[in-house]
Amino acid sequence: MSQIIPIFGIVVTGAVALIVAYLHRKQMRQIEAHREDSSVPLKPPASPFWRWLGKYSYLLLMVYPIFDLCRHGFENKTVTILLVIDVALQTGMVLFLLNLFLFERLLSQISAQTEVIAKTIELIGLMTGYSQRSPAN
Repeated sequence: MSQIIPIFGIVVTGAVALIVAYLHRKQMRQIEAHREDSSVPLKPPASPFWRWLGKYSYLLLMVYPIFDLCRHGFENKTVTILLVIDVALQTGMVLFLLNLFLFERLLSQISAQTEVIAKTIELIGLMTGYSQRSPAN
């Protein structure tokens, strides 16, 4: 049992070294691609996993409080002030994270609609001969 910690330390150190080497090689390939073709951005696009994680990170953070609230619901413990505070804080955390998730979705929808409106205004300007960018005659 006492040898688990050193083995775990060696495994974690090796994993971190491999991850750092992979990321360094990835960065060097991206720099070389940018040198050959300047239209290639220096920062590569995010992988599908990281895009998904960024989109649903608030919902993933709600997993533990929901699990803990369910666990409190099935336990036969006496109700103490600490238990009440714990349940109240976890309920607040779930509601706060849900509101953040919905607010972020709302902002992205508003941003998309703003872009559509701007393109529509530009198209109407082209059809009528009026351009916002040119000074008035």
